[in-house]
Amino acid sequence: MRQTYEEADSYLKRKPGDAMHERLLVLEPFLRNNGLEDILLKDEYAVQIVLTEHEAMRAINEKPVDMLLLDGSAYHLSSLHKIMKAMLREQGDRPFPIILFQEYLSAEAVIEGLGAGANDVVSKNIEGKELLARVRNLLRIFRIENERDNQTVMVGDLVIDPGSRKVMRGETLISLTVKEFDLLLYLARHANQVCTREEILKKVWDYDFHMGTNVVDVYIRHLRTKMDKGFSKKLIQSVRGVGYIIKEGD
Repeated sequence: MRQTYEEADSYLKRKPGDAMHERLLVLEPFLRNNGLEDILLKDEYAVQIVLTEHEAMRAINEKPVDMLLLDGSAYHLSSLHKIMKAMLREQGDRPFPIILFQEYLSAEAVIEGLGAGANDVVSKNIEGKELLARVRNLLRIFRIENERDNQTVMVGDLVIDPGSRKVMRGETLISLTVKEFDLLLYLARHANQVCTREEILKKVWDYDFHMGTNVVDVYIRHLRTKMDKGFSKKLIQSVRGVGYIIKEGD
């Protein structure tokens, strides 16, 4: 019989003074069954084991996680991509790495797991030292990426603080919706580059194909209304038949 979320939440273990250590969320109890949980705890990681996808979503929603460890053998391959994508979306402001564990590790299992969205695929029989090395490596890579992603972006008189989601143009503070901010940040991070509608749909809306939607053009109009008011220079320029660009300078 599956335990409740409150019971599963009791699996969160920290050592005294370890409040700032990375939080590892584990879906399914396989780490406990093979003793790997104790190895992670001894290395001072905060480990939380949940037993259902719903509990995992709740855990992510309640407090950000630094890594997801997932039992791939407990799910059909077609479900894995949806599960991982949904959990990453739940913590959209700070992506986390995913390690997928398989009962039988093969080249095909690795290829399928990576294709489904995992950052690493390992055997359930992995040695503790190897698991620690893989966990440390992925956390380090994502820590560097997250720090870079939170760096202030400046293009001309435009200043964007990703951490606080604050946008300034000159001395003017501009209020944007979540998607307006994401779109502007994407364009600003690719300043002086033409961003196609297809690229924007994939990176900002996570659409894998065009779908015949005009959502990009609609949001560009909203952004222009907010960003250009009171300024002689228009911030976002159209490239006919291709997409949009923010240019530095004149």
